[in-house]
This record gives sequence, C-alpha cells and structure tokens, in this order.
Amino acid sequence: MIGKVYKLSAPNCDKVYIGSTYCKYTSVRLAHHRQYNRNGWKDYKGLFDNGDPHMDIIDEIPLAGRHENWKLRKLEEEHSLNYDNKINLRRCYVEEDEKIKARDKMVKKYHSSELGKLALRKASLNAKLKKMENGEYKKKIISQSDIDKVKAEIKSINEKQEYFRNHHKAD
Repeated sequence: MIGKVYKLSAPNCDKVYIGSTYCKYTSVRLAHHRQYNRNGWKDYKGLFDNGDPHMDIIDEIPLAGRHENWKLRKLEEEHSLNYDNKINLRRCYVEEDEKIKARDKMVKKYHSSELGKLALRKASLNAKLKKMENGEYKKKIISQSDIDKVKAEIKSINEKQEYFRNHHKAD
C-alpha cells in the first residue's frame, strides 16, 4: 500500500489544503472533498469556486497496512508546516508527549471547573460509601444514618451535575 500526501490548490485562490490518502486512485479522495464542499460540511475557502482544484502529489510513503496510518499522518504534518496559507483546521499528527500534555491540561481545567469539582467529590463519596457498606471504614460503628447522609449528598451532586449538563447544552 502506498500512502500519498497531496496539496489541493486553485489558480484563482491563494489558499491550499494539505491532505493524505492511501486510496489507490486519488480521484476518489478528491470526490470526497467535492462532496464535503457541495454539502457544506467543510469550508474550502474558495478552492472549489471555479470547479475542482488541482491535486498535486507532494510525497509518497510505502505502508504495510492501515495500522501504519500514523506514518502517513506524520509525513502529512511535516509537509503542512511548509504552508502558511493552508486551510486545514486541525493538525494531522501530534507526538505522544504533546497529546499527554494536552490531555493533562484539559483534565486540570475540568477538575477546576464546577462540574469537575462535583465529579471529584462524588467519586470520593462513592468510595467512602462502599467502605461503609462493606464494613471497611475507619470509623468502627457506622449507623444507617451515616450511610443515608452520604447517599443524600451523592443524590444532590447527581442533581447538580444534571443541571450543569443541561445548562451547558442550552448555551
């Protein structure tokens, strides 16, 4: 299987699109772009204004199978860095350490949000409730009243979480 990195460009447009495919026929991939443009699923910033854009194959790479798609994505990312006028919205390849940093940043942001704080408190209460019900809690005598208080707080948190989720969807 051969992976190809390509560039879509048009003479009347100063923008380019950098993409990759392992389709045997690049015309199939161009047809996908045509459909996305026609249906308004993607904004090609004028590349399709006067018909189909020109597709140039920038680079090729042999692939042992689809499981090596990451190699093609990495090559695409390397080439896309050469174009300041590209319309691609997302990066095609991100190194593992960058993914971890981005994930950690998002988790920290979530945990500092109201919804994240509720989730952390709920997790703590669920662990406490499990220990209370299994007799593993540090306090020797656990009353049903203690268990009911924890369950009531969990119920309250569930209601707050539901409110935040519904409120977020409305915005």
